[in-house]
Amino acid sequence: MLFENIPFLRGLESAFGLNYVPGPWMESIQISKGTASVMNGYESTTGQINIEYKKPDKSDPLFLNLFANSTGRVEGNALSAFKTGDNWSTMILTHASAMQNRIDRNRDGFMDIPLTRQINVMNRWNFHAEDKLHIQIGFSVLDESRNGGQMGYNFNLSNSMQDYYGLNISTRRYNAYGKIGFLFPEKPYQGFGFTTSATMFNQHAFFGLSDYSGKQFSYNANLLYQTIFRTTDHKINTGLSLIYDHFQENYNDDEFDRTEIVPGVFAQYTYTLPDKLTTITGLRADYHNIWGLLITPRIHIRYDPGHHNTIRGSAGKGYRSASILAENIGFLSTSRTLVFTEDFEIEQAWNYGINMTRDFHLSNQREITFSIDFYRTNFINQVIVDVDQDISQIYFYNLKGKSYSNSLQTEISAEPIERFDITMAFRFNDVKATYHGDLLQTPLTSRYKGLLTLAYATRFDKWKFDITGQLNGSVRLPDTRMNPEEYQKPEHSPVYPVIHAQASKRFKNIEIYIGGENLTDFVQDDPIIAADDPFGDYFDASMIWGPLLGRMFYAGIRLTIE
Repeated sequence: MLFENIPFLRGLESAFGLNYVPGPWMESIQISKGTASVMNGYESTTGQINIEYKKPDKSDPLFLNLFANSTGRVEGNALSAFKTGDNWSTMILTHASAMQNRIDRNRDGFMDIPLTRQINVMNRWNFHAEDKLHIQIGFSVLDESRNGGQMGYNFNLSNSMQDYYGLNISTRRYNAYGKIGFLFPEKPYQGFGFTTSATMFNQHAFFGLSDYSGKQFSYNANLLYQTIFRTTDHKINTGLSLIYDHFQENYNDDEFDRTEIVPGVFAQYTYTLPDKLTTITGLRADYHNIWGLLITPRIHIRYDPGHHNTIRGSAGKGYRSASILAENIGFLSTSRTLVFTEDFEIEQAWNYGINMTRDFHLSNQREITFSIDFYRTNFINQVIVDVDQDISQIYFYNLKGKSYSNSLQTEISAEPIERFDITMAFRFNDVKATYHGDLLQTPLTSRYKGLLTLAYATRFDKWKFDITGQLNGSVRLPDTRMNPEEYQKPEHSPVYPVIHAQASKRFKNIEIYIGGENLTDFVQDDPIIAADDPFGDYFDASMIWGPLLGRMFYAGIRLTIE
């Protein structure tokens, strides 16, 4: 995950991911499959998400977004950008949201969705000096609270003073970043870049009678130099990087502390045969203070054979240091005992992939785009989370055997008539790992997904209509045959559809929108095992594979002052 090409939401932060990113703040989001460029580090193995926020020098002086839905969630966003001189501009981004309505539609005594409150503020600055120097700096603060559990739980009282099951996750995050880019006016293909970021992340939580806390301080820096060899068909990028992470995790009486210091060096060569071929070959070497030398080779190829065809391929290696508790925080809401059988090694994997895209021209000069891709990940090492071996325990250990993921996806997009877009996609996943000697399908991972989106806009986007349909395949559920019969679950979840829709109307400076989610009103039956005995031996609230809340409607308004 990257924020404008700076590492973002790593380690303990990754558990809630994009929940920390307000949608109205985003200018764009780029998603790529397969290994990423070596310039972005050694961690990207199977894909990369880069988020671009709105820029101070390109945004409107004021943007407001107000939102409310039928469950009682309310949200407000305010963004303001203005110039502070000939070269400087600044922007303030604020977000506040809350959901304080207790809902129990399935009548199991537990809240269907957590009570949440989030405050998120960012201030960013841009400096432009003609085409020579570009500086960006900024800082952000996030404060969030999530409460759940039984309907009768009182969050103003301690656990010892009541008999209800409750859970709370309280989070504070502070981040500061900086980016500097310098180009040589007489040689625009040559330049230096420097990015840096520091993050403090504190999280405290309780799940029934169990306590968890996680603290993280992270710092990263990246120095980049770009030039060419003879002509612009031969580009060279090289640089240095540094990652520092200090983690402190505590779960009841167990402590998981580690400090990682990883200096690195990288180089990347890009060859371009105009309108035909692009190859990117990269290699980086990082020295990890715990796991030693990490060598990361990667290659990307794009070939255009003509006739509206494009072929892309990639291959490379990646590493990742797992934060065991934070990444599996959902398993803390069970009565199971966590068993750590050994010291964990760094995760390593190879990823290979190919994509083919073909454009077809219709008689009315409109295009149909068809694409198909296949990606495979082979794990050399992986931290296995074994929820099948013993119903009363969850085992964590290093991979002993095979682990792989195969993903095949096809997609068709078309604009059959002006301003009417159709997208259809289907993805098949084959994800397996070795659990206590047996190669099994990874639990709670969907075998396939289908997607259909229809979007229509009138002239000048005065009206816009969108409808999205999803078909979710079954997942393998953890083995519950050792439970009493009333607490057993089937081996697989059912296939289910979900439909979302939205309509919006634009006036001069105001846009009003309404919509609905999960219009088929599908909900997972009995999601919590032993909900009637939350402090007993069989309680488990971690087997969530589908929606817990049924049909929901929302409305909002956007105000823009140009």
